[in-house]
Amino acid sequence: MNLIPRRFLPIIFICFWCVATPALYAFEGPDNHLDGFNWLVDGGKWSDGATMQEFEWGLDRMSVKSRSYAVSEGEHRLVSEGVWFWHPGKKVIKGHFFAVEMPFSFIESEAEFDGSRLIHRLSTYSGDKKPVEYVEVIEEASGGSYSWKLFSGRTPIGKAMMTADFRKK
Repeated sequence: MNLIPRRFLPIIFICFWCVATPALYAFEGPDNHLDGFNWLVDGGKWSDGATMQEFEWGLDRMSVKSRSYAVSEGEHRLVSEGVWFWHPGKKVIKGHFFAVEMPFSFIESEAEFDGSRLIHRLSTYSGDKKPVEYVEVIEEASGGSYSWKLFSGRTPIGKAMMTADFRKK
């Protein structure tokens, strides 16, 4: 004697799948390796006068979206956008960014936090050329601002190639 009629098996399977699937695909998501970005995202838009940076959370705080705009005569032109995310297999914050009007068009990166300081190691790509390596350091400052420094190579030592101070907009 069959206790469950065959016609109910698909319904039972679907109910089981709906309950079990989230547990099967759960990963140590953003709990939260991306918390270091809180102050940047909470600030929303930041500007140094010539550039505006915009940060926002992605889906379910599993990523941070970033956009950079060149500012000229009150006009904002989008010049780069990308995303940081926690890579569960590599156990690191990864970043992928695209750019225009710059000496490169793609950036692949890894990031880590040292307190409120974001250390962002960049590999920049342009056409078929070998990647050029940089380190970007973004450090929270007092009064709703942050400093940005760009270094050549893989470590933030020596004199920065470029610097800027951003304020909440």
